[in-house]
Amino acid sequence: SAVPAMFLGLHAGHVWGTLKEPKAALIHWLALGAVLVIAGSALSFWLPLNKRLWSPSYCLCTTGAATILYAGFFGAVDATALHPQSARAFAGCVRIALAPLQWLGANCILFFVLSDCCGVLDFLLRSITWGQPHAEKNIVAWFQNIVLMKWFNLGAHCSGAYADCGPAVMTYIWVEILAWIVICGVLFHKNIFWKI
Repeated sequence: SAVPAMFLGLHAGHVWGTLKEPKAALIHWLALGAVLVIAGSALSFWLPLNKRLWSPSYCLCTTGAATILYAGFFGAVDATALHPQSARAFAGCVRIALAPLQWLGANCILFFVLSDCCGVLDFLLRSITWGQPHAEKNIVAWFQNIVLMKWFNLGAHCSGAYADCGPAVMTYIWVEILAWIVICGVLFHKNIFWKI
């Protein structure tokens, strides 16, 4: 079921390459997204939405929603010719606000491989250890257990270890995302991109 989503993404890019007209491309993407969401919703009565199995209804709904979201981003950031003169300053602010998404997307392979998706960087950081046991005496465990749980007192309302403390886990995730935005932003501005 993931293959149709990939082909629909390819189709979205092909539409822009073929039409080269922002208004026509936006109309196409919005209509396509709406049709996919409606088809996925209708199909969900017979084949329920199921993320783990990537059911066809789930694939259609999420692909349609992503297409509509992409059209919205394109309309707000890239299709500035469609905006009235008074709204162009706002579009510039939106472009600045969404720049971190561009940075992450420009180095998405690096982000995927080194982030927690594949865990390469986490593995490398956890290999920096001192003493025994290695699982508790590494730089990641130090940051989670000492910095977040003790220094920032995020473990005050939690009983147990870091893994059982929701606020500490969420803070670690946000710190990690911000770190990746900074890393990818620096690479983007230095024109360094990982490609396949």
